[in-house]
Amino acid sequence: MAAQKTNLYNAFETTLTATAGASDLTFTVNSVTAPTAVTLVAPFYLVLNPDSSTNREVVLITSLNTGTKTLTCDNINKRFLDGSAANSGLSHASGSTVRMSPVEQHIEDLNARVDTIINEDGTAVNTTLFLDEDDMSTDSATKGVTQQSVKAYVDSQVTAQDLDFSGDSDTGTPSVDLDSQTFEIAGGEGIDTSGSGQTLTIAGEDATTSNKGIASFSSDNFSVSSGAVTIKDSGVSNDELAGSIANAKLANSTVSYGGISLALGASDSTPAFDLTDATNYPTSSLSGTITNAQLAGSIANSKLANSSITVSDGSSSTATALGGTITFSGTSNEVEVAESSGTITIGLPASITANVTGNVTGNVSGSSGSTTGNAATATALATARNIGGVSFDGTGNIDLPGVNSAGNQNTSGTAADLSATLDETKGGTGLTSFTTGDVVYASGSNTLAKLGIGSEGEVLSVSSGGVVEWTAPTTGDITGVTAGTGLSGGGDSGTVSLAVETSQNITALTGGDLTIYEDANNADVSVKMGTSATESLTIEVLNGGSNKTAEQINFTTATASATANHGKMVFSVDETAIATIDDGGIDLASGLEFSVNGTAIGGSATALIDGDSDFTLTDGVASGIHYELDDTDMANWNNAGIALTTNGGIFQHNQTQAATYTVASGVGAVLAGPITITGTVTNAGTMVVL
Repeated sequence: MAAQKTNLYNAFETTLTATAGASDLTFTVNSVTAPTAVTLVAPFYLVLNPDSSTNREVVLITSLNTGTKTLTCDNINKRFLDGSAANSGLSHASGSTVRMSPVEQHIEDLNARVDTIINEDGTAVNTTLFLDEDDMSTDSATKGVTQQSVKAYVDSQVTAQDLDFSGDSDTGTPSVDLDSQTFEIAGGEGIDTSGSGQTLTIAGEDATTSNKGIASFSSDNFSVSSGAVTIKDSGVSNDELAGSIANAKLANSTVSYGGISLALGASDSTPAFDLTDATNYPTSSLSGTITNAQLAGSIANSKLANSSITVSDGSSSTATALGGTITFSGTSNEVEVAESSGTITIGLPASITANVTGNVTGNVSGSSGSTTGNAATATALATARNIGGVSFDGTGNIDLPGVNSAGNQNTSGTAADLSATLDETKGGTGLTSFTTGDVVYASGSNTLAKLGIGSEGEVLSVSSGGVVEWTAPTTGDITGVTAGTGLSGGGDSGTVSLAVETSQNITALTGGDLTIYEDANNADVSVKMGTSATESLTIEVLNGGSNKTAEQINFTTATASATANHGKMVFSVDETAIATIDDGGIDLASGLEFSVNGTAIGGSATALIDGDSDFTLTDGVASGIHYELDDTDMANWNNAGIALTTNGGIFQHNQTQAATYTVASGVGAVLAGPITITGTVTNAGTMVVL
C-alpha cells in the first residue's frame, strides 16, 4: 500500500441523504463536520451500514464538497475494501448510518509510512535516508547524517578553530582556542560579572560619587523612554533643588514685572510698579489694601469715572464732589443724628413732638391732639365691649358658646344667600331632595347633578362624554398573571395556572416526612418557627467549608424577653415532660436519671456517680469537691489542695522505685524510696525523705 496520510476524527457519524448504488462513486450526507466543529479533510475511511453484517462496506473517500456535502471516491477500487460484507454489489438506502471508525487500513497506511524509514523486519533504519560522511561536504536537503559523522565533524572543527572576538579597544587579535582555553568575561568600572553552572550573569553596580554605575531616578520628577531620561512637565520641587543651583548657573536669574526687576530668591517689600501699561490688568488679581496715604494726591477727581456722590430725598438731589462733606442733620424733638468712629446713627429722640398717622409702637402720652392706628403694646381697652354676648376688654381671649366652647350661640336673621337651597358656589348642592342611594357628581364647573341609585349588580362608569352612569359590569379575561418568587406558570388569557417551583416543593405536610435538601457546597439549611427572627426556634444543619458534609447541627431559641428561662426547651415523651433546658442548664424530671447503655450514671441530687453505692463525689466541701467511699469521708479537694481524712490513709503509689530517683529542678513529687534532689530546694515546712 502507498505511504499516504489518512485522517481520523473522534466520534464522527452521519447519515446518507440519498441512495448509493453499487457502482456509485459519490455519497451525499447530512453533515461533514466532526463533533469538535472541525470540517472533515480527505483522504479518510468511512464505514457504511457499520451495524449490518450483510451490508457493511468500508470505503476510502478521496475528496469532498463541503457546500453540497458530497463525498467522492476517485475510482471503484476505493470501494468494497477489506472488512466489507462483500467485495462488490453493495448498495445503501437513504438514511443509512455512515460512521468513521478505526479500521485495518489506518494501520496499513501507518505501516507503509514507517516502512520508508525502517525496514519491513523493523531491525534497521533505511540507510538510504542517511548520508555518512565525516566532512559534511555534500549539500543534501533530503538526507540526514549519522551520529558518527556529526561527532567527527564537530571534533575536527573544535580542534581546528578558534573563537575570535573583539572589544572597544583590543590588544592584538583576541581569540580563544575552543579546544584548550576558557573564554573569560571581565567586568569594568560599574559592571560585575559572575558565573554559576551554565549561567553567566552580567550586572551593573550601583553608582557612587567615586564609581560609575547604575543610578535610579525618582518617577515623581523624571521619566525614562527608550533610554532617554527627561524631567517631567511637573518639574522638580523647590525643596529638591534648594541650594543646588546657583543663580549664576541659570540663563535667566532675574524676573521683571511692572518695571521691577528682582533676582530669583530676592524680595522687595515696597516695589515701585510702573502701571503705565496696566490698562487691562484685572482688578480681581490684586490683593491686599492700598491706604489713603498711599493714594493721596496721586489720583485726581477728573481721572475717575465717577468723581462725585449724589444725595437725594426723593424729590430733589445734590451732587457733592469726592473730598467734599455730606452733612446729616436732625430736627429737634423729631429726629436725632449722631456720628461716632465713622458711623452715623439716625433715630428718634426720647420725647417726640409730632402729629403721627399710622401704627405707633411704645408709650403715647400728651394733653392735646389725637392718636390713630394700632397700639402695639396696649394691655387693655379703656372701655370694654361685648362680643357675642361676652365682655372683652383686651386682657384675655374670648370663648364663645357654640363656637369654640360648649353652649348655644343666639343668632338672629338669615345668612346671606341661604334660602331653601345653598348654591354650589357657596358650598352647597343646589338640590332640594335626595333618595336613598343617590350619588352627587360634578356635571360641569360649579354644577352638581344627582344620579339615582342603580340596579343590583350594576357598576359606576364614565360615558364617552365624561358623565357618570350606572352600567352592567364588563367581563373578560384577566390581562395577565405573572408568577412570582417560588412559582411558575402564569399567562394572559383563558385558564391560568400557577405551580410551586420544584425547588420550593414541600414533599409532604401530612402523612409523610418534611424534607428540605440543598445539594450544594456550603449550602447550610435551616428551619425557623415562631413569630419573628427574635421570637423563634431555629434548627440548622451547617456544612463544611468546601464540602457537603453535615458537620454541625444547631438547635437555637431566640427571644427578646429579659424574663428568666424564656426561650427554654421542654422535652416530652408520651405527652409527659421528662427534661427541661433553660438558663440553669439541663433539668431531669423528678425520679428520672441519666443512663449509659442501661446503667444509671446520675443518682441523688448531690451525687455524680452512684452506680453500686460504693463511690460518691459531691460539691459538699466549700469551694471544692468532697469524696466518699461506702458513705465514709475520705478526702476534700479545694483550692488549698487535697486533704485526706484519717479514714483516707496516705498517698501511695504502686510502682517499683528505682534505686535512685531524681527530681528535676522545678518539679515536685511525693514518693517513697531513695531520692536525689537536684537544684535549689526551699522548704517552708517539714520535708520527710525515706
